[in-house]
Amino acid sequence: PPHMLEKAYGGGFLMSAGVWYGKRTWLGLGFALVLALALDALGALLLARGMVPMAAARAWTLGSWAAGGFCGTRMAVRAECGSLPVAAAVGLGLYGIVWAVGLAAWQTAGFRWDVTAAVFGGPLLAGLLRPGKAKKRSRAPGKGRPAHRPMRRGAL
Repeated sequence: PPHMLEKAYGGGFLMSAGVWYGKRTWLGLGFALVLALALDALGALLLARGMVPMAAARAWTLGSWAAGGFCGTRMAVRAECGSLPVAAAVGLGLYGIVWAVGLAAWQTAGFRWDVTAAVFGGPLLAGLLRPGKAKKRSRAPGKGRPAHRPMRRGAL
C-alpha cells in the first residue's frame, strides 16, 4: 500500500517523483518535441533550397534536438523544485521519443553517442542554469485602482 511506503521512506521520494513528472514537466516535454520538430522542418526546407550544405544536415538535426530540449526544460523548471531532476525527466522523455521514432523508422538501434549527447545535453545544460526570477511589476504611488471607500448614506 502507498501509505506504508510513505511511512517507511518519509514520503520524500514519492513526493519528489510527483514533482518531476508533474504538469509543467509534461508541458516542457511537449514544447521540446514541437520545437525540435519545427527546427528540423526548417532545416529540411533550408537543405532543399540549397541554403545549408548537405554536410551540415546531421549537425543541424542534433542542434535542433539540443535546442528543443534546452527550451523545453527551461519552460518546465520551477523555482519550488530542483531543476536537475526536472531536466533529467525531460531528457529521459525526449530520449525515449527519439528512440521510439528511430526504431519505428529504421528498425534498428543505430544511434551514435552524439545523438545521446544532443538529446541529454540541452536539458542538462538548462537544468544547471539557475531558474530566472519572476519579474515583479511595481506600481507608482497613486497609480492603479483607487482604494475602496464606502459610500455615504444618502449619496444616491
